[in-house]
Amino acid sequence: MTQGQQSRPLSALLVTSAVSGFAILGDSLLYSALPLYAESLGIPLAAVGLLLSINRWIRLLSNSVAVHVFDAIGLFAAVLLAALLSVLATVSYAFTPALPLFLLMRGLWGFCWSHLRLGCYLVVIATAGNHIGKAMGVMHAVVRIGSAMAVIVGGLLLDHFGYRTGLLITAALSALAIPLLIRYRHLLPDVRPPDAVDKDTQSSPHSGKVAAANTHPLPMRLCYLIGFANTFVQAGVIVSTIALIVRDRFDPGGQWFGITVGVATVSGLLLTVHWLTPLLLGPTIGSWSDRLGRSRLFVSLAIIQCGALCGVAFTAGMGAALVAIPILLIAGNAMLINTEAAMADSTELEKAPVYMSRYATFSDLGAAAGPILAYAIGHHLGFTLVYAGAAAIYPLLILLWWLTNRSPESEA
Repeated sequence: MTQGQQSRPLSALLVTSAVSGFAILGDSLLYSALPLYAESLGIPLAAVGLLLSINRWIRLLSNSVAVHVFDAIGLFAAVLLAALLSVLATVSYAFTPALPLFLLMRGLWGFCWSHLRLGCYLVVIATAGNHIGKAMGVMHAVVRIGSAMAVIVGGLLLDHFGYRTGLLITAALSALAIPLLIRYRHLLPDVRPPDAVDKDTQSSPHSGKVAAANTHPLPMRLCYLIGFANTFVQAGVIVSTIALIVRDRFDPGGQWFGITVGVATVSGLLLTVHWLTPLLLGPTIGSWSDRLGRSRLFVSLAIIQCGALCGVAFTAGMGAALVAIPILLIAGNAMLINTEAAMADSTELEKAPVYMSRYATFSDLGAAAGPILAYAIGHHLGFTLVYAGAAAIYPLLILLWWLTNRSPESEA
C-alpha cells in the first residue's frame, strides 16, 4: 500500500470528524450559556434541564431514522443535511424562541447528531482496517476539539458580545463545516446499500481486518448492554452528581497553593477531565484497544471502575473522591472507545448502519435515563447507594462476558 493510500482513510475520518466538531459547537456552548442566561431570556429555570436533555430522548427515535436516510441519499448527502440543520438549530438558539419552539429546535439537534455520529462510525468501519480502535479514538479527539472550543472561545464571545451575538458567531463557525465537507467529499468512502456495494473485497479495508481484538471479541449484544451501562454511570451517576459530592465533602474555605477555591471550581476541574480525556488520550486508548484486544481492555476497565465507584461510595473524605472521580471519567471514556471499536468488529459495512444506530440508541438511553434515576434514588435513599449500585453493574457485566465466552459459539 502506498503512502497516499494509507493517508486517504485518515483524511476521510478527519473530514467527517471535523464536520461533527464544527456542528457540535452550538450544542456544547448551550450547556454553559443557558443556565446563566435563562432568567434574562425569560426561560423558566425548571425548563433548562428539559431543554438540555430533550435531544438525547429524540435520538432514541432519530437513530433509527438515520439508517433509512443514509440508505436513501448516501453518506455525503446525509452528513451535509445534518451539518446544515445544525447551523439552523444554533441560529434559532440566538433568537430565544418560545419554549415549545426551543424544544423543537433542540430536538432537531438530536436528529442532526444521530446522522453525524453514524456518519463517523461508517467512515471508521469502511476505512480503518486493522486500526479500528485508534480510528475511534481519533474521531472522539477531533469532535471534542469542537466541544472544547465552544466552552473556551464561546464563553469569551458571550462575555464580550452578549448571548445573541455570541450564538450567531458560533453558528457562523459551525457553518464552516459545509464548505469543508463539499471541498473534500471525494475522500468519503462508499457506504451504499448492499446491492450497490462492489464485490471486490479488496476495495473494503474493513473486510480484510485481522485486528488483535478479534481473538476474543466482545459479542454485539453485550456491547449494547455495555454501551447502556457506561453512559448510565458516566452521565447519570458521575457527571450529574459531581457537584453534590464535592459540596458534601469539600471545605469551602480550603486553599490550593494559597488560592481559595470553592465547590464550583473543584467541580469544574473534575468535569474538565471528562472533556479532555478523549481530546488528549483518545488515539492512545484506541491503540491500546487494538493491541490488547477488546475483551481484555473491557475487563480491566470494568474492574477499575468498580473499584473507583466503591472508593467514592464507602469513603467520606474529599481526598478519595479527588482520586477516584478522575479515574472514573478516564476509564469511562476508554470504555466508550473500546466498546465502539468492538461493535465495529462485529459488523460488516453493509449492515453497519442498523447495528451501529442500535448501539447508539442503547447508549443514548443510558445517558438520558441515568440522571433521572440517579437523582430519584439519591434524593430518597442517598447517593452512597447510587454509587454502590453503579459499582455493582460492572461485576454483572464481567459475569455476562465470562458466560458468553464459555459458550460453544464463542469458542468456535
